[in-house]
Amino acid sequence: EAVAGRGVARVRYVPKFDKTEVAEAVETQSGAADEALEGESEEVAWEQAPVEHVEWDKFRMSAGSEWSCITWISFKHNLTREELVEQFGEEIGSAVPLEKTDDVDVENEKDSEVQDIFKTATVQEIWDKEKREVLFIAPGYKKAPLKVLPDPMKLMGFYPIPRPLYAIEDSGDMVPIPLFEYYKEQADELDTVTRRINILVKGLKMRGIYDATLSELSELMRGDDNDLIPAANVTALLERGGLEKAIWFMPIEQAAKVLQILQLQREATKQVIYEITGISDILRGATNPNETLGAQQIKSQWGSARLKRMQTDCAFFI
Repeated sequence: EAVAGRGVARVRYVPKFDKTEVAEAVETQSGAADEALEGESEEVAWEQAPVEHVEWDKFRMSAGSEWSCITWISFKHNLTREELVEQFGEEIGSAVPLEKTDDVDVENEKDSEVQDIFKTATVQEIWDKEKREVLFIAPGYKKAPLKVLPDPMKLMGFYPIPRPLYAIEDSGDMVPIPLFEYYKEQADELDTVTRRINILVKGLKMRGIYDATLSELSELMRGDDNDLIPAANVTALLERGGLEKAIWFMPIEQAAKVLQILQLQREATKQVIYEITGISDILRGATNPNETLGAQQIKSQWGSARLKRMQTDCAFFI
């Protein structure tokens, strides 16, 4: 819901029926009741209403400024040949053309039967509120709808979903707006700063040069903790003014200062994102130990006020 800007959950009704033996009493001419008719009947032995998450790109609905104005909704399905035949019968299920897959390896397969295993057909399940019927339509099948069902669930609101959950409310229409749109510029800035930090970190290495006449220095740089390297020419080392005079490290102080500034800028950008999205420090579990109790309580109340609308929407959705 926060990523796509709209969350949809669909409720299904799944019953399980058991067959039971029944005997119908029939009154004879003599007036006696005899068990003349026998047979089988189905009774609901078990039932449930599972909730399914609907992916953002598999849900559509008509235009409207509010939920009560929506006249139809649609669910997209990708069905295999076996699923088509099972749901719509042999005649229609076999006539619906299958679509190509996005898998290059499957498309390059020479065996057509192998390709058909991975191919699917797009089927739109459309709930028409005005006619109170459900239509199954395949774009590749032009003759007629695959199936038309009268109101299958007899719900007061007809649709098998509650009002979708929106990250950002817009009184003008019900087109979803991702929360990311509010802080896109700050997110781009955060990416830029982080990329520069990674480049600087890769460049901050202890590198330098040393006097080639002192062969012991290369072994010294590869030494482990508490290693003592024997020196064959101590006099030459002393004449140069000691070990620090024979090694010249690459200066990295300026790069380290820039790295610190970038790290501070990254934290500042993150704070702006937290403020835009309404998530205060206290709500996301971070706090400043130098702040007073009153300051933290104010931040908590302020954050709760900004998130109250989202919390109410979630409670209503559930």
